[in-house]
Amino acid sequence: MKKIIFYFSFLLFTACSSQIAPEKTQVVDYNSNLEARIRLFGQNNYSTILLNNNVSHKVGGIRAKSFGETLSEILMPLKSISIGIPKTDLIEKLAKSRSSIFAGLYYEEYVIPANQTYDVRTSFRDGGTGSVQASCYVDGKFYAQNNTDYEVLADIISDKCVIQVYKIIQNNGTVEHEIVPLIK
Repeated sequence: MKKIIFYFSFLLFTACSSQIAPEKTQVVDYNSNLEARIRLFGQNNYSTILLNNNVSHKVGGIRAKSFGETLSEILMPLKSISIGIPKTDLIEKLAKSRSSIFAGLYYEEYVIPANQTYDVRTSFRDGGTGSVQASCYVDGKFYAQNNTDYEVLADIISDKCVIQVYKIIQNNGTVEHEIVPLIK
């Protein structure tokens, strides 16, 4: 019986640790001549923020103001929200490298006005048990073009906190992404 409980616990932990939160699809108005779309990733140990004069979106981080709200937020099942941006390999890579039973990874997608500059920021805390434990704040700017899909990565790469914007490209049935240079 102990072996069964051990294997069940192991399988449950493994399954939960390499998954991204289930997706909920939303239908939104999108005018590709005037707008762009963006995917922001979040977790309870980091947030990704998109800002300009007219737009403010924050995904991730614990937003609760009391212990009870915090506990509820941690234990509540997460949902990723999709508005139809094509899936890239970054989703699966992040799910395998970042998601855990204690800090589930999810994303939210938004329509944003195009042909404008946006600030992208992250407040990142990696208190894991590995050799890299970091707490940092990183920001940058990028120009969002109309009829373009983006996703924003916040991570620790080579012991440095980074934020990177990717342009999503559909090419002959495959989905790829390329780095968008940040404006300083």
